[in-house]
Amino acid sequence: MRIIKYELKVRYQEIGGDIMKINALKMQILMGKKNLTIKELAYKSAVSRQTISCIKAGKSCSPQVAYKLSQALDIDMQELLE
Repeated sequence: MRIIKYELKVRYQEIGGDIMKINALKMQILMGKKNLTIKELAYKSAVSRQTISCIKAGKSCSPQVAYKLSQALDIDMQELLE
């Protein structure tokens, strides 16, 4: 758990800011390639379905959510951001 927190802290400092904007189209394409529904991505990432739906609708999210989604989609967090 400490390693994840440390890595998240480092990534957070690299990007800077409390709010992150995920590229919703890229997220949807990755979900399609991996045959993941919102429900399955929510389970795999430990992020609520409502949060994922909001991100798909263009809302921003916290760095923690962005990190969890990037890990669940097997992609670097920087590549998932707009």
